[in-house]
Amino acid sequence: MSTHENITHLRMSRHLLITAIMATLPTLADISLPGGSSSNIPASTVQEAEPYIQLGKDIIQAVKELTEILNGVKDTTTADAAAPAVHKLTLRMRELQAQAEAMPATDAGVEALVSRSLNVAEAQNTISGFMQVIIRISMANAYNSEALITALEPLMGAMPQAEQ
Repeated sequence: MSTHENITHLRMSRHLLITAIMATLPTLADISLPGGSSSNIPASTVQEAEPYIQLGKDIIQAVKELTEILNGVKDTTTADAAAPAVHKLTLRMRELQAQAEAMPATDAGVEALVSRSLNVAEAQNTISGFMQVIIRISMANAYNSEALITALEPLMGAMPQAEQ
C-alpha cells in the first residue's frame, strides 16, 4: 500500500470508528429526565409502555456489552480477536434500531412512563463510556485491524446521510 493509500485508509478508518458511536445515539437521544410526579397510571398506559421500556433496556445493554468488548482492545491481536463479537453486537444494535423505528408513536403519558422507567444516569454513563472507547480506538486507527473496522460497519448504515 502506498503512503497516499495508507493516509486515505487511516482517514476512512478513523471516520468509520468515530461515526459508529453516532449510530447508536438516535435511538437513545429521546431518553430524558422524567417531568412531573408519579400519579395513578392507567393499566393500559403501563401495558403500552412495556415494549418501549424493554427496547430501551435492550439498547443500553447492547451498548454496554460492545463497550466492554472494545475496552479489551489494546493492540492488533486483541482487535482482531474482538471483531467477531463486535460484529455480532453491531448487527444486534441495527436490529434494535429497526425495531425502534418500526414502533408507533405514543402519547405523552407513555413517553413519560418510559422515561421514568429507564435509568437515565445509567444510559448517559453507558453512552459516555462507549464514546470514550470509540475515540481511543479511532485515535489508534483500530490498531490496524481490518477485521475490527469491518465489524463496526453495520453501524454505519444507521447514520443519517448528509444532504447534498
